[in-house]
Amino acid sequence: MQKKSLLSCLVCLIVMWAGAFANEVQSLLDSASAAYNSNRYEECADLYGLAFEQGVRNKNVSYNAACCCALNGDVDRAIACLYTAVELGYHNTEWLQADSDLQ
Repeated sequence: MQKKSLLSCLVCLIVMWAGAFANEVQSLLDSASAAYNSNRYEECADLYGLAFEQGVRNKNVSYNAACCCALNGDVDRAIACLYTAVELGYHNTEWLQADSDLQ
């Protein structure tokens, strides 16, 4: 019986931690989006970078980070983010060519 209680407590802690982690990551993404919308591109890129460091592996997040980096003038970092976006499955080449953020 004690093993079941201990296991139940452990499961609850893991679920609570996962929820808190998801909220933290979503907060980073929301803040990055807000920074982009306010033309704070360096902050935006840094926040997307933090989300990536937290384990976010999403083609659109990497693409958005590339846009922020490009708008901030950090071409090397923008190219690295685009490379990652493509590795993660981003394949909209028409938009890549048309996106004014990347010009």
